[in-house]
Amino acid sequence: MKNIATKLYSGKSIKELVEFEKKETLDIGVDSIDKHFGFPTGYYIVVGNQGIGKSWFALWLIRQFNTLNQIRSVYFSLEMPEPLVRKRILQQWSDLTKVQLEKGTSTSKALEMLGSDVIIVDEFYPQETKYRTPRNFEEWVDEYYKHGYRCFIMDHFHELGGASNNDSNQRTVERWGLTFQKLCKKYPDIWLIVFAQPKSSDYKKGLLDRNSLRGSKALIDKCDYVLSLNNQIQIKGRVKENDRGIILYLDKTRYTEQPNKCFALHFHETGNFYSQVTP
Repeated sequence: MKNIATKLYSGKSIKELVEFEKKETLDIGVDSIDKHFGFPTGYYIVVGNQGIGKSWFALWLIRQFNTLNQIRSVYFSLEMPEPLVRKRILQQWSDLTKVQLEKGTSTSKALEMLGSDVIIVDEFYPQETKYRTPRNFEEWVDEYYKHGYRCFIMDHFHELGGASNNDSNQRTVERWGLTFQKLCKKYPDIWLIVFAQPKSSDYKKGLLDRNSLRGSKALIDKCDYVLSLNNQIQIKGRVKENDRGIILYLDKTRYTEQPNKCFALHFHETGNFYSQVTP
């Protein structure tokens, strides 16, 4: 072994010994989450059933990250075309219901943010899907990073070729996981959040966890945090019309002290999330 002396703690100063990595965190305006989690920098997986509100949650995070922390984001939309994403932004970021938006209520709140380029919606080769590769994704993140963007959200990861096959495409998913991990090591000041659906056998599971991810556990093994979005009705085993209660479940964390923790949210008709029914 070479240079073993450089690894001995006895040869290091007190200053060196007490230094450790401090991750930047982001407030999102929900006290329980800001206090007990805080969205540190790193690589996230967010799992949720179809229709639970994953895309709305992603856009809400982008809004809160910018409003409260001045962080700009890139939203890689692998399923929804940009005009539909923009329509949701106009509604949510202006605090409107769908009816209010379609009646022509002012969207000035959203337009002001869009005019400040706080978000870029990138469909990432929607027609030529063969170019949706880890290498191209890394190059695009590199370019956006140069322009000051620090949050990168990939929505509908399962839409990527080979991403939801458990058997024949493990290598493909593992490459993606390694790329996500590599980017977060290259840029320790970014938030990289990947949204995906659970495997079919877990669709009716009350509380989705790290084992529920559709595709490969290679993503889970490489990531820093696993969150899931869950409907309170399913968790509590009851049925109630118009119940928009959501549980955000933190199932894995490498850098904070409280994994396996639930945060209660309300999914409002405007597409925003709150800690209580009345915003």
